[in-house]
Amino acid sequence: MDFSPQQLRGASLHHGQAKHHRVVFGHGAGKKLLRSGEKGADCFLVRAGKKRRKIIPRPGALHLQALERISPGAIAGRNGAIRLENGEGKGEGGKDMGKIRGKRHLAFFIKKSQGAFRICLNHSTRAEEQIGKRICSGKRRCGKSPVLVTFIKTNLNHFISGGTMDAREPFLYTANELFDWISGKPDFILLDVRNEKDFANWSVEGPTFFPYLNIPYFNFMEDVQGSIDRIPKGEKVRIVCAKEGSAKYVADLLCQNGFGDVGYLKQGIVSWGNVLAPQKVTPEGHPYTLYQFVRPGKASCSYLLIHKNEAMVFDPSRNIEAYKSIAAQHGSTIIASFETHRQADYISGTPQLSEEPGCTAMVNSLDFEGAVFPCKPVTHGETYTLGGDGPKVQALHTPGHTMGSTCYLIDDTYLVSGDTIFINTAGRPDLGGRWQEWARELYITLMLRLRGLDDGVLVLPGHYTSWGEANCSRIFSANLGQLRESVIAFRLPNEKKFADFIQDNMRPQPGVYAEIRRVNGGWLKVSQEEADIMDLGKNECGASNYGKVGVSAEVQRCAV
Repeated sequence: MDFSPQQLRGASLHHGQAKHHRVVFGHGAGKKLLRSGEKGADCFLVRAGKKRRKIIPRPGALHLQALERISPGAIAGRNGAIRLENGEGKGEGGKDMGKIRGKRHLAFFIKKSQGAFRICLNHSTRAEEQIGKRICSGKRRCGKSPVLVTFIKTNLNHFISGGTMDAREPFLYTANELFDWISGKPDFILLDVRNEKDFANWSVEGPTFFPYLNIPYFNFMEDVQGSIDRIPKGEKVRIVCAKEGSAKYVADLLCQNGFGDVGYLKQGIVSWGNVLAPQKVTPEGHPYTLYQFVRPGKASCSYLLIHKNEAMVFDPSRNIEAYKSIAAQHGSTIIASFETHRQADYISGTPQLSEEPGCTAMVNSLDFEGAVFPCKPVTHGETYTLGGDGPKVQALHTPGHTMGSTCYLIDDTYLVSGDTIFINTAGRPDLGGRWQEWARELYITLMLRLRGLDDGVLVLPGHYTSWGEANCSRIFSANLGQLRESVIAFRLPNEKKFADFIQDNMRPQPGVYAEIRRVNGGWLKVSQEEADIMDLGKNECGASNYGKVGVSAEVQRCAV
């Protein structure tokens, strides 16, 4: 198997707290068999002049990730050793030992075998050995120039227990990669090493089912072997944790114990919470383009409408670069950011976008009175046109979830409903602390204010409960007529029954919601790190009792 220079990089030899080490062998006296590498010398490298060869990893060995130049031989695992094949090498082997650190040492044996040189590894407790013996004592060279090898990162105990140099090093993967994997056909086990309570409160969810284990990080510290035995051997493992460091610790343990394909999530679970996955709602060839941005870590949806060189965004997250990037791909810039209401469950990107040249924040003043960022009020029935002759966007005041809740009807076809209507319920009216008053408003909205809309209007919600609500294209949407038949909030016979339904499904809201509302009005400034913590966890905005079975992220926020 050949590897490109881009595929092979990132391996190193590491023993406990020791520095990276390299093995140098070639012709001439005074060559060091083992010597410390420079700080940061963490690439697997075999080099000899300008020749290029291939690296053949042992079955199940590390999939290396970059290489400057591949050199005079092939490397393969043989009989518990690393073998460097070199047809020219006929010199007699030399033996040297080098101090790693402390009392223990590693001895490397260079032996000739059928025209090849083999590096064998042994363990010694000798205090120290001088390095400097001639490695190739024969008349013929063992290579045209010295060959430099930096071995794969592992632990001294790995060798003491009989392990070989093919021990792997775990790799970093991103949250976007994780979403792509679990949107296809995952071929790995997802290992969540957060504590059991945090895992029950909030976990990774995607469009497909995949093996998902929860073995807390502390279990690996207290019972390494018992924890490892719970993971099926021979499987690929992808690890998530609250913080990257904990996941890496577990990943290293797995690699040292025979697992060959282990990755850990970059920046921890916070990065998962910020993923945005755009999906085109409008068909190809449509006069304008509408995207739904799914945020799987929050179970929320935002929208981007594009026509010609202009774009509008609805309920953006604070990851505004994602929207700007898609708009730029269409040759457009964002001219307006519409809020359906003042969000309580996540930090909005509208205040940031209001500072972008040419972009106006559009909000309902009932929710944003006194907001300290530049914004303009929207009023019921007002119409906005995109791109001069593009689709018309009509604001519809739909109080209930909040008193300023506003839906946006695009081209009489799509209804960006915010938290007023979801696929399986309506938005909860109790977050403002006046549930009886707001429940009545929500009932009137569903029964009267929206009754003039055609059944064929496609509802695009602000949140979802599970991926089972998405259609075959993995878009969260449904015809309004369908929801009028299936959602219980539309089918309660009177206001009293509706109020009873709301009361039965009420539950405490996360304490952080009050702070998020202040941030979204511009009255509270927080750091990036504080925002990451506040933004953790799945939304709890629906009038349903699904929140009682574990979507709260309050404990997770406190833990981080």
